[in-house]
Amino acid sequence: MPLNKTNSPKEELFKLSILRHSTSHVLAAAVLELFPKSALGIGPAIANGFYYDFALPRPLTPEDLPKIEEKMRQIIRANPKFEKKEIEIPAAIEIFQEKKQNYKIELLQDLQKKGEKIISLYQTGNFRDLCRGPHLKSAGKINPKAFKLLKIAGAYWKGDEKNPMLQRVYGAAFNKPESLKKYLANLEEAAKRDHRKLGAALDLFSFHPEAPGMPFWHPKGWVIFQEILKFWRAEHLAQGYQEVSTPIILAKKLWLTSGHWDHYKENMYFTKIDKKEFAVKPMNCPGNLLIYQEKMHSYRDFPLKISEVGTVHRHERAGVLSGLFRVREFTQDDAHI
Repeated sequence: MPLNKTNSPKEELFKLSILRHSTSHVLAAAVLELFPKSALGIGPAIANGFYYDFALPRPLTPEDLPKIEEKMRQIIRANPKFEKKEIEIPAAIEIFQEKKQNYKIELLQDLQKKGEKIISLYQTGNFRDLCRGPHLKSAGKINPKAFKLLKIAGAYWKGDEKNPMLQRVYGAAFNKPESLKKYLANLEEAAKRDHRKLGAALDLFSFHPEAPGMPFWHPKGWVIFQEILKFWRAEHLAQGYQEVSTPIILAKKLWLTSGHWDHYKENMYFTKIDKKEFAVKPMNCPGNLLIYQEKMHSYRDFPLKISEVGTVHRHERAGVLSGLFRVREFTQDDAHI
């Protein structure tokens, strides 16, 4: 069903997600035609577009994207249907074994472990993929002038840096060429204002391989940082908060009590001091509670307002680090009542 003025925003978004998901399948089909020995990962719809992960015989370059786009348009012009078929997992594994699609086999085995018995495959021409759907009726429903491949990036299989690095191809897809044109113009404007570029151009901060994901503040950037901190302190003081400071490294016992050791351990850093285990704090809260527990409190003390601007560390995967938006070290301002 085409988008029209009678669709609610939620319906429009759902229909666009179907369009984008279908376009990702066309992308995978095109890549397989150009690189027959490719292994397929996953290819979902995302905000404003789609992506697909591939293990390829060689690294892709930006020059490859127009060639892949042209192959996609050939598939769209041929207008193959998106045909759904439900089969048992063992049969699906056999299909992907014949095609040497080991990542798909792994996904099927994961589903099998969860107790799933039946899965769905979608076929588009000669291309077949493991997918729940839904999809468009046919590839011809995709406007060949309303999608564009944007970039190539690395992505660990299943988001785990212990797994192989795949090549992720990102694309944008819309219902109308005008929408794509507007989106690309917005991307161009946003690129001019990218804080990573501005940070370097204005000599505010930098990142170095000696401390991945941890910003180095330059003199000008540190002045801005301190001005923001000055504003923060004034606002919290006016609202009756008392500022505290807690250690960066705290004993394992505290993190066991807080639950972080059992539920957040993979995102923490650890060290040993005098043969005892410690963790670098990923947040300020447990330390603030230790201060609260230092003495008995009367009802007259309440509401007790404690605030902290603390340096915290979290082990984010290398593949998700992004400027100052996704880092491993940052300043967290907390307010506890």
